[in-house]
Amino acid sequence: LFEGGASGQTPGKRALKIRVVDVQDDVSIGYIRALLRFIVSWVSLIVLFIGYLSMLGEPSGQTWHDIAARSLVVDWPRAGPPSD
Repeated sequence: LFEGGASGQTPGKRALKIRVVDVQDDVSIGYIRALLRFIVSWVSLIVLFIGYLSMLGEPSGQTWHDIAARSLVVDWPRAGPPSD
C-alpha cells in the first residue's frame, strides 16, 4: 500500500521511475484508493488475468484496478503536462 503514500510509489516503482497518480489531478491516490486498487488487482489476478489483459484494449493502458481506483501509472518525473 506504499502507493497511497505521498510519493505514490512502491520501492519497485521507485526503481523503475514510475508512480501511481490520480487520473485527473496527477497527485497521490491516498491510502483508501490504494487499498481498493490492491484488492481489485487481486480479484483481477484470480479471474485468470482478465483484469490485467484489459489494459491491452484500454487506450490509457489502465487495468481494472486502475479504473476502479481512478488511478494511472505514469513515468516519474513527468517530462511535461499530461496528455489527453
